[in-house]
Amino acid sequence: MITVRVGDLFESEAQTLVNTVNTAGVMGKGIALEFKKRFPKMYDDYVRRCEAGRVKLGEPYLYRNLFPPHVLNFPTKEHWRSASRLEDILRGLQYLEDHYKEWGITSLAVPPLGCGHGQLEWSVVGPALYRMLSRLEIPVELYAPYDTPHEELQPEFLGALPEGAAPAPHTHMKPEWVALVAALARVEEANDRGLGRTAFQALCYFMTALGVPTGLRFVPSRHGLHCREVRPLLARLENHGLIREVRDGRTIRLVPGETYSDAAEAYEESFRRWQREIG
Repeated sequence: MITVRVGDLFESEAQTLVNTVNTAGVMGKGIALEFKKRFPKMYDDYVRRCEAGRVKLGEPYLYRNLFPPHVLNFPTKEHWRSASRLEDILRGLQYLEDHYKEWGITSLAVPPLGCGHGQLEWSVVGPALYRMLSRLEIPVELYAPYDTPHEELQPEFLGALPEGAAPAPHTHMKPEWVALVAALARVEEANDRGLGRTAFQALCYFMTALGVPTGLRFVPSRHGLHCREVRPLLARLENHGLIREVRDGRTIRLVPGETYSDAAEAYEESFRRWQREIG
């Protein structure tokens, strides 16, 4: 049985609370920071696991306290600055379904995995969470983000897709956005390194200024021209596999992802009119 709520997950009476974590050993923001404060021994164990390379995407694990609630640490991204990917969350949910009985989990309270700092949208993640968690034979409380519209809390919305169907992204992938990845691919070909997040924002600006109708609006800020829409766009591109993040020491580089070649072929006709801008 699954119940959708908006509120404080720590007020739940569930036997096990789900915590969203990265694989880098950092609990510095959001709900993970609150878990760190409330369960310091769990945090110390998590850091040791990360240092040993034992915290992996797609493999949540149970930390047992002396008394409930226990904590299920659910990796949703690698670096704490990375965006979450829906496919990693789905793999983790399948892993949970395969193991929750042997772990002795009798009830769960689950946050909106991948939303917030993970940059995924509830309209995408919510239905996937709802359908997969509904398969568990235990009571589950699924907590939605505080600003979720009422209609997106209802079973009619969350369970609308048939079992096993992939949730559609909130906004379809536009050829103009794929053109941004094409320009990124040209940069990577030239320097073999890709771009950082700040440089990618600059790339978006120049492509827009040159006439590619990205729909992005740049405004002056203390650090130059800025567009608040680039961050969620980047999350969509990553979630679709068009861009992936590569850790380079203490920095993160953006490079074309595994689905870029297929997308470039699909939008080849559209790209012809932006060939000069892409480079």
